[in-house]
Amino acid sequence: MNTYYAVLDLGSRLFTMSLRLFNEQGEVSTRYAAVESQGVAKMTIDNNPQVVKRIKQLCAITKEKTGVDVKEVYLSYIGGPITVVEYNSSVDCTDLNSNHTLARKEDIEKLVNSYHNYSQNTDSVIVDHVILQYKKDDVPCLYENLEGSYAQRISCRFLLFLAERTHYERMVIALSAANLKCAGLYVGLRASGAQLINPDERAQALVLLDDEHTEIGLYENGILTHYQWEGEGWDKIKEDMIADDPYLRRNDLNISYLNSLDLTQFKEEWYNNTETNKVKQVGSYIYATYLVKIRDTLMSWNANLLLKNSGNVLLTGTISTIMGISDFFNMGLRRKLPNDELYTISIAKHKKPEKWDACEPKYANEELNLFSVSLGILSLLEQEDARKSRVVTKEESAPAVPPPTSTNEEDDNKESNWTKILKKVSTPFGKMKSFFSNGDEELSSYNDEKE
Repeated sequence: MNTYYAVLDLGSRLFTMSLRLFNEQGEVSTRYAAVESQGVAKMTIDNNPQVVKRIKQLCAITKEKTGVDVKEVYLSYIGGPITVVEYNSSVDCTDLNSNHTLARKEDIEKLVNSYHNYSQNTDSVIVDHVILQYKKDDVPCLYENLEGSYAQRISCRFLLFLAERTHYERMVIALSAANLKCAGLYVGLRASGAQLINPDERAQALVLLDDEHTEIGLYENGILTHYQWEGEGWDKIKEDMIADDPYLRRNDLNISYLNSLDLTQFKEEWYNNTETNKVKQVGSYIYATYLVKIRDTLMSWNANLLLKNSGNVLLTGTISTIMGISDFFNMGLRRKLPNDELYTISIAKHKKPEKWDACEPKYANEELNLFSVSLGILSLLEQEDARKSRVVTKEESAPAVPPPTSTNEEDDNKESNWTKILKKVSTPFGKMKSFFSNGDEELSSYNDEKE
């Protein structure tokens, strides 16, 4: 019987569904489908019937091509602005070993889920979270070393992602109307980072550029430590340009225009003159709407020097597919940042999954940046599965203890001689032999889980 993960991403340009399929032979493949976005405005669900209709279309396409009738999905959050807060939590350790307390598996599970205890107002809801650090008795500790550690208390520091309850509920209503259950909810940028960020880099920034918003994240040693959600994007640029130019039509700035836009044509001297070239006008708006926010946000986090000496800044999302946008952004940075703080911006490179196939030919050649969030959620699910497979009880994971092995020939002889001595004394000292046997039985039934 086939099993699957289904990932749904309701974007401002496309609604996408990605299916990771697993068959009985252990083979893995990924199929995806996409339809044009409808019913979304400012990254919120604006028209419920339109959104539900599109979701059902995606489900129908994937069922026709894969035979999978999707009933539950992992979803990228859509519901407008997101804010973040740090939250510290701790739990008492409850395992005992000769009156010494240890952290047991149940304590760790209680700690990991303790973010639900965060006191928030009724207008907000937690839509995602990251654990920044674990500690045992205020000493930093890796997650995999917590179980069985001697400690009075274990604690962790969360980064919580909060969203407006009204828009969250509208997302839930749409999903329910499409007859789907939510198996998990993720913030778009955090999902993308699972695939794109290098955990070995001291610092790296990831920016998700969308038609209607921007998400900026700073990663330190592979962990998302800072996050910023910014509204407005190409949709706002389009409205402003149409308002400023009576000769522009809405269709002059549609998606096909963005796909043909080449920012390598932007000239540096245009910053200081009144040239009316259309590329100059569009570039100026993109600079003010996207780059200024990126630059100012990273500066507020004191990240410039870290990024210059580490992993720099990666771009993903729909707007990152504009030709020449990274060169254009780097040109803008050179005008404002001193050399000792000048980091580099580049387009993120996605790793294409094996057997990554479109359910319909229309989107077969779309750039992977358009599926950045879906690919990221699939990567997160892989990581979570890998972690769960490592977190097993000692009884499940401990291999049978092999008999002691000798390291040289002399030890072999000693062991052999000792065996001979035992054989010689076993008959005249039958009771002693029985004592050794009972002792062996006691040792073999010893269970270290009792401690």
